[in-house]
Amino acid sequence: MNLYLEETWYGMPDCMTKAKHGIENLRHGFGVKAEFQLPFSPTLPVLAVLTLESN
Repeated sequence: MNLYLEETWYGMPDCMTKAKHGIENLRHGFGVKAEFQLPFSPTLPVLAVLTLESN
């Protein structure tokens, strides 16, 4: 398996968690208070990838 792919694959749960916290952060994030208030749920994986790329 490609080493970059493997590192990315195993790092995604942490990135999803960071993206979720970023969305729920009322002060410095997007301020979504509850999961059902997320305007467009497919944005979570996109934010997770952006979190991965910013590290």
